[in-house]
Amino acid sequence: SNSKTVTLCGLIASSEDWDKFDIAWREQLSVERVSYFHAHDLELGKDIFSGLSRGLRDSLFWGLADVIGKSNIQIVNGGIRVADWNDPEHTGILRSAFQSPWHLCFAYCLQQLTDWSKERAGGEPIAIVFSDQNEYKKHAEVIYEEYISRRKDGANLLSLQFASMKQLPGLQAADLVC
Repeated sequence: SNSKTVTLCGLIASSEDWDKFDIAWREQLSVERVSYFHAHDLELGKDIFSGLSRGLRDSLFWGLADVIGKSNIQIVNGGIRVADWNDPEHTGILRSAFQSPWHLCFAYCLQQLTDWSKERAGGEPIAIVFSDQNEYKKHAEVIYEEYISRRKDGANLLSLQFASMKQLPGLQAADLVC
């Protein structure tokens, strides 16, 4: 990829807030009679968005953004410039610990999830679901296992799962945000 940065975003909320969000998200999708959101396909008018005009695609995008804005979910994210990742003077240690910039961003997101649980949810356990991306899955599982085994506060990370973005509004919303 020719990207100048690598970013990873996610969303976090209580289970009650997720339930409310899922309903509002699906209702907004139903306005344009689509079953899921995918930013790239929406922008290009591909696949399920091929029958929608630019105006309707923009309306869908901003309607979904409004659902996020009105919800009680929060964004977690991590990012690094590719030039910084490739500079051994600045990231030599990081490169030995992480397979790719994505994995570094993933570890940073785990820390944010742990902090959110402690600060805003009384240490409630968190079930993490990431979009199913085979190129990152195996090493992400290793990072997750190391994180929870080394950190006392990592115990509130209940599970790590990977799922199809088409099935989960939270993953679709992360695609919109990122």
